[in-house]
Amino acid sequence: MEVIRASHAPVTLYTEEYGQPSEVWIHRQVTGLPDWIGAVAAKDFVNRETFSVPEEINLGWGTDLQHRLAHLRWGLRKLRWIPDDELEVLEDAARLRTGDPKLLHCHFLWNAEFALAISHELGIPLIVTAHGSDVNRARIDMAYRARLEIVFLNCSCMIAVSKFIERVLLEIGCPKEKIRVLPLGAPIPSQPAPRTGEIFAWICIGSLLPVKGHEFLIRAFAKAHKQNGKMELLLVGDGEGRVALEHLAKELGVSDTIQFKGIQSPEQVEKLLQQAHGCVLASIVEQGSKGLKEEGLPISLVEAAAHGLPLVATDCGGIPEICLDGENGLLVPCEDAQALSDALLKVTMDNSLAVSMGHKSLEYVQANYALDDCTQRLAELYASILGDRGEPA
Repeated sequence: MEVIRASHAPVTLYTEEYGQPSEVWIHRQVTGLPDWIGAVAAKDFVNRETFSVPEEINLGWGTDLQHRLAHLRWGLRKLRWIPDDELEVLEDAARLRTGDPKLLHCHFLWNAEFALAISHELGIPLIVTAHGSDVNRARIDMAYRARLEIVFLNCSCMIAVSKFIERVLLEIGCPKEKIRVLPLGAPIPSQPAPRTGEIFAWICIGSLLPVKGHEFLIRAFAKAHKQNGKMELLLVGDGEGRVALEHLAKELGVSDTIQFKGIQSPEQVEKLLQQAHGCVLASIVEQGSKGLKEEGLPISLVEAAAHGLPLVATDCGGIPEICLDGENGLLVPCEDAQALSDALLKVTMDNSLAVSMGHKSLEYVQANYALDDCTQRLAELYASILGDRGEPA
């Protein structure tokens, strides 16, 4: 389908907080579709220098106290402890109306009920992108699932970032005809950097939270390192588990070969990916008081594959859609440190295997997850929904 560019940007993107490095893929949609996405509406904007937008519609409040209260209220709404505030809907709709939007694109299901009320007030269609924990929660939280029914019935489209998320959406009651699978793409370097050095550098990109399985990864790496000392682990990200993980690395005698890099800018992550020899992700399925957490489609693995890296990852959620076992990587069971250690060793000690898997990673991303292609597909979706409303159809 040929997409004719609009004379003005008719789409407003709606999310809770804009500018988090871990959600760089949202910014890529904005910058990749300047003729379609004209404004971003959010409760908070962070890292503005890195994540600048064409038009910023701030739905938060001015003073620090009001800002904190707004975030508290937003968080409570996500937990379904307070109802939507009709006055707040009207106020936010009035702010969005100034940009004359023709379509509202909401990221994350827990924002969707409020976004639907705003789109209804504005009289414009709504599409929602479902990612991971936002949709998985509805598998065990029946009250949350019930509240999503109105979203499923009244939105124009539900975007699933993976086939796994599509299956979950069907499981929790979303009509099949409303779902479109549209993965988050990654930019492909014009020239992948050559891997040099005697030390095989494994990189893991993700918040230091239990669902990412860093404890099992560190234990697996320690086992592998005892058999092959020519390997190191770069952990990119931060979170509540950092202190405990640093203590575990020290306890297992690998604190000198595990680098805790913390939160990095997109440019710094790019450099680290160019230096790495392989990418590993040890995510688990976590069920707790706040719901069920399982990977939708880890963009970190897509980015690593785009850099021609072999992958080692756990078999859960949408991970098998990017890490093809025996092709561009190895899949292992969740929470199995020994299996993960064996996989790390296998790729580290077989250079021809690592190179072959790296080539297949790049080829697979080029065919299925190239950012330009994914962005084009999103533009086509916008055009099909807008029709005459957005002028380009």
